[in-house]
Amino acid sequence: MSEREAPLNQHISHESSIHGVNYTLSDDSAAAHGDLMCQLDAGLPFLPSTEQSISALGVSEGSSPAQGPQTSPSAWYNPPPRKPNKKLLPFTTSHYTRYDPALHNIAPTAGTFKGSFSIYDAYSLVINPTLSIDNIPSPGVRVDDYLAGELLVSIESAEILHQKWPAEFGQNGMIRAARIPLGHAAKMWVKPGDIDIDGNVVCPGQEGWYYKWWRGLHCLMGKEGYDAGLYWIRPWGEGFKCEGMTFKISYQGASCRAVVQLATGDPDDPTPGL
Repeated sequence: MSEREAPLNQHISHESSIHGVNYTLSDDSAAAHGDLMCQLDAGLPFLPSTEQSISALGVSEGSSPAQGPQTSPSAWYNPPPRKPNKKLLPFTTSHYTRYDPALHNIAPTAGTFKGSFSIYDAYSLVINPTLSIDNIPSPGVRVDDYLAGELLVSIESAEILHQKWPAEFGQNGMIRAARIPLGHAAKMWVKPGDIDIDGNVVCPGQEGWYYKWWRGLHCLMGKEGYDAGLYWIRPWGEGFKCEGMTFKISYQGASCRAVVQLATGDPDDPTPGL
């Protein structure tokens, strides 16, 4: 069984190197992984230079030096998909006040993202699939998965995405890996014979609404997918698999067929909190 296929309760060790020294990171001591992901999402360099910062990652020093200097984080640590740790779990749909255009409840712009979504606690959450791109407020708000998807396919500038909606998008314009799915999901209709990004063919009986995957890397499953336990933090070292939106039939052993087989924004959507 590969590391990627291993069950969550199985002990896994990852051998890596930081500053010329080998280290081992185990699942038992990887609680800081979400913080690492957040910092890398923010476009911040993360090359620990002290014993204390290395210890904060939950790594233990190895016995042999690495061969040659490491020039980037991806050279020493590229984890498999992981479930979010407890530091990320509070920042779900119910954590935020809903944005009300009548109140125009936009918070003052928070400071620079440095690894925790708590700096956006005062932000309201925009959940409205009828909004046009030009009417999505910014900054000072969070946007749900559906609107995040609309922004990604409509705005090519990474700088604009990051400046206007820094809680959702990193400096490279990519949706943040450690961002908990919010609000409405982004979905696409899939029919028999369609081929997903992994080369799998949709068979008769598998047709329906599927969650959209931005560049084949990030699933915009919204609250319904998150509530169903489908969310994984993607490996930050993965390269883009395509441009734009695509779909997957399954991921990490679970179907990517939408939990709610209705178009986004359908008034009959039973998802609580929407």
